[in-house]
Amino acid sequence: MNRQSLSKLAKEAKALYQWTTVRDFANQVYGEGKAAKVEIETYGEYNDEGGTNYRIESIEAYDKDGNELDIDYSLPFFQTKLWRDSVDEDEDFCYNYSEICWGMTDEDHEKWVCFDDLPVNDEGETFDLTVEPKLSLPGSEQCHV
Repeated sequence: MNRQSLSKLAKEAKALYQWTTVRDFANQVYGEGKAAKVEIETYGEYNDEGGTNYRIESIEAYDKDGNELDIDYSLPFFQTKLWRDSVDEDEDFCYNYSEICWGMTDEDHEKWVCFDDLPVNDEGETFDLTVEPKLSLPGSEQCHV
């Protein structure tokens, strides 16, 4: 495998990993297979080292017909002690959810998607959950994992 092929495979693997993480998050908070599209909006805060830290400002999910989905608080994640102990009713969902990351054990983190797991960049991102990214493996057709 040459460097160009390896670079392409690494980019595709990263895209698949991010897509899978967003899909699992959407299943966790909206319900299994309900979200067809997820939009993650971000904002930046300058840090003391001259760079910018990007954080999630909002997450919106839509079904296959383009209707915005509401969070389903009856799902198993929201019934956990982890969620109930972290919620501040005066704060919005994104704030409450981001606070949970601080209290997650390794065991919790294996079961649930944390805000820190979600992809964050300077422009935000939209994920089409109806089309799983492909991996191009040398010597074979594109691989659907």
